[in-house]
Amino acid sequence: NSDILAAFLRRCGILQAATHDELVEAVELFANAPRDDTIGRDVIVISGSGGGAAVAADMLDDAGVALAPLQPATREAIEAAMPEFGSVTNPIDATGAMYDDAALLPKLFDAILTEPGRPAIAASVSARPVGNKHMRHFAETMAGVARASGRTIVAYQYSPLGGPLDTEVIRTLHGAQVPFLLGTSNAMRALRFIAQRGEYWSRPSGARSEEHT
Repeated sequence: NSDILAAFLRRCGILQAATHDELVEAVELFANAPRDDTIGRDVIVISGSGGGAAVAADMLDDAGVALAPLQPATREAIEAAMPEFGSVTNPIDATGAMYDDAALLPKLFDAILTEPGRPAIAASVSARPVGNKHMRHFAETMAGVARASGRTIVAYQYSPLGGPLDTEVIRTLHGAQVPFLLGTSNAMRALRFIAQRGEYWSRPSGARSEEHT
């Protein structure tokens, strides 16, 4: 029975991917995300596209990952930073203004980091085409926030398709323990593994040891 197998694997701390692509993204996630024993079970998503935000919300719902409810003070700070046509819901649709206003993404991170519960933060960036100055700046911003905050920040690219990846973008992110995931669907589904890993870590060490005897 697949349900019994899934329950057994969870009990043993073994994460079960549904597809090969999901498995690949899970490896990238765990190879780079920092260990955070206090991480929450929900997520905040920053998107530069309204359509991309909608897809992310659908995929998270399908994967059983909760979107963190934003506190009133957080919403006010986001609204103050965003253009009038932006969205202060979660996922946050920062619109194309995110690509034109270099100060917008740092302001959004400042607002989000005040949220209680330490949700994971997923922000969109692209490593294609190679040499895009805006995207390299995004990567530097995410890396700086990750280093300063110690929080779990995950970068994701909307599509897994296309040409070569910008190694500078990836190197910048990895240098700050920020995973870089390919494809909104794959990325959002892989985010469920963060909560599952956190739940396993939160068990008493004796209980974890007994499960492997």
